[in-house]
This record gives sequence, C-alpha cells and structure tokens, in this order.
Amino acid sequence: MEEILNKRYQQLFYHYESGAIGMLAALKQALADKLDILRPDAALCLLVLYDQMILRPYGGHVLDGGVGVARPSLTAKMSGGEFSERVLSSLTYLVDRLQKKSPRAASSHDVLVVINESWEYLSGQFAWAK
Repeated sequence: MEEILNKRYQQLFYHYESGAIGMLAALKQALADKLDILRPDAALCLLVLYDQMILRPYGGHVLDGGVGVARPSLTAKMSGGEFSERVLSSLTYLVDRLQKKSPRAASSHDVLVVINESWEYLSGQFAWAK
C-alpha cells in the first residue's frame, strides 16, 4: 500500500470519534493494541463495521421520525456486560483468524474475507440470518 494512503487510514482510525459510546472506545483501544498485526485500513474497517453495523443498531439510540426505535430482541434480553463480551469475543475471534491466515499485517480486504469465512460464528453471536 502506498505510504501516504497508509498514513491517511491511520489518521482516520485515530480520529474516529468514539464519543460517549463506552463500548466503541473499548473496541477502538482493543484495535489500537493490535496495530502490529492489523494495517491501519484493517483497523479502521473493523472499527467502522462494529460501530455502524453492531454497536449502534443493537445498543445505540436510534430515532425514526423523532421517535425512538426499540432495541432488537437480542440486546433487549441481555445485560450491557453480556453484549460487550460478545462484541469483544467476536473481535478476538476475527483477529485470531486473521493472524492464522498470514504472517503479514492484515489488510481491510483480509478483514472482509475473514468475516465472510466466519459468518456462521458471527451470525450465532448476533442472531443474524445465515
């Protein structure tokens, strides 16, 4: 990857706003701790996907015409700690799979491939269709 593009992904990752969402901040820190095995584009890819496809839809405040939309049944039935554990354990699972695939730092493409290969596990964690 071109060095300037790598630097831009790195800065986008570091400046991605985690705001008041404690789980997002914890996830961002967990990814930052793995930057030796994840390229910045891979870390940003995982951070954005977890934020926009898991954390906000399952636990964030979502409005529809100014009215709050109920949380999905998966998170409505469990504690915040239980959901956080699922999020972090799924991240560990994906990172472990990435490490096993290649000795080089994982790219965002590698992340997408591993997500696809891990769909059965992930769908079990988050009650997704297969």
